[in-house]
Amino acid sequence: MLTYFTHPLCDIRVHCIIDADHLQKLCRNAFAEIPLISPKGQILFDFIKELHELQEKEDLKMATSLSNMHVNFSQKKMNVALAVQTLSSSVADAIDFLRLNGYTKFSNSEATTEFIRIFDRLFDIMNSRNPFATGFKSPMRLHNMQYYQTVFLESERYIQQLRAGTDNSNILNHRRKTFALGFLINMKSLTNLASDLLTNSTLPLSYFLTYKCSQDHIELFFSCIRSRGGWNNNPNALQFKWALRKLLFRNNVQPSINANCIGDTSEILSVFEYRTSRRSMLHNTNDSTDDDNSDIQKIMSLVDDIALSSLQDNIIYYIGGFIIRKLLKKLTCEHCHNILLTSQDSNSKERLVDINQYAAFTSFINRGGLLFPSYGVHKILKYTERVFKVEIQCGFMGKKNFKDKIVRIVLQTFVSSLEQLFQPSHPIIDMDVCEDLHEIQMIKSLSTIYTNIRTATHAKKTTLRMLADRSTIRQKLHNMILFYHV
Repeated sequence: MLTYFTHPLCDIRVHCIIDADHLQKLCRNAFAEIPLISPKGQILFDFIKELHELQEKEDLKMATSLSNMHVNFSQKKMNVALAVQTLSSSVADAIDFLRLNGYTKFSNSEATTEFIRIFDRLFDIMNSRNPFATGFKSPMRLHNMQYYQTVFLESERYIQQLRAGTDNSNILNHRRKTFALGFLINMKSLTNLASDLLTNSTLPLSYFLTYKCSQDHIELFFSCIRSRGGWNNNPNALQFKWALRKLLFRNNVQPSINANCIGDTSEILSVFEYRTSRRSMLHNTNDSTDDDNSDIQKIMSLVDDIALSSLQDNIIYYIGGFIIRKLLKKLTCEHCHNILLTSQDSNSKERLVDINQYAAFTSFINRGGLLFPSYGVHKILKYTERVFKVEIQCGFMGKKNFKDKIVRIVLQTFVSSLEQLFQPSHPIIDMDVCEDLHEIQMIKSLSTIYTNIRTATHAKKTTLRMLADRSTIRQKLHNMILFYHV
């Protein structure tokens, strides 16, 4: 397959490269709408739906971004983020973990996860944008070209073996062959283009970022122009002038989260620097009232009735690693660092046994960068989750002191058992300072951050559930809404 032609004037090879974002959307569409078969078996979109339903039932996500919009994407087929997050390695990891842990609805899902991993890997390679990235998102260099060629060769063989449709024909002979043919063209073109740029005799490049071949840059720029004018598709000269001026001040082409493209996430300094007066942040401290105390007593009496499943325990443990990573950046006490992470001392063997059953999911998806919380951290987060569920059931969410009540309940529960919760105990450095101060602050920080995370996700799910199909009506009826000023 010849994927280039020679320029008639300067004798340079011109390569054909198809936009990887659109290929990934076509791949997702074919995955969801037509039967696909690989040498390992059937490739089914039903596993994505089952994973979404399980996450909705457990009210916690297994390190994925799946939502109702990812499953019912018919109104947002042009959104790249939905397609990329559906065909991601995190989704494949979650399905594999559930299959290996006895969830019968995910049996025979090996072919599906293989399909997801291969096309997620290809998209990462064709969308590299950071010269310091690692893994499949790293740029092409001379020393890793052999590795990329091996990956491309394996992916090419896999695509050529894919079969589609009710007649079980080869995917390259099917009417929905565009995504498969496009990835084959890109693999060959990027290999040849990288070879031309890295081995150029005059000015060779030290690395090649494949994101530079993306065709979305002008679309991202137009998205920013439209957003400055109230999403007006046809700005006049004066509107365009002020929109361009604002973009120059920010020097940040950042599209809307609802745009069809994925923007560059790197931080760039502004072209023109300007400063504003610093706003003072006012923290209102609300004294506890009798109503708050009665609510707390009601919640504490119902917490014991809340039971968490094994899967929820594993997800909470994974979230604990994310919270610890945030805390470690702020804590200066070395002892606090040690008691936040899993201890390997002989005195904590019994606790390690308890932690291992909850760290199964974190260990399964770990590629070397995840943190493993200690026994005390996991116990605090589990109790915070149970208190949060009681607050939701009682209808306290959104009311006054909603988050503060959760933190106060968690603190009241564990303040009397700090020695059993955190081992070894904190050394006394200053006799004028309470020795348990650091532990108390850690309990407050852990419960506060976890409550903020759960509140944000719960509020987002509630909003999407209330909007239902209305959340996509503006995108579906875009021109009609503009004309009728709805």
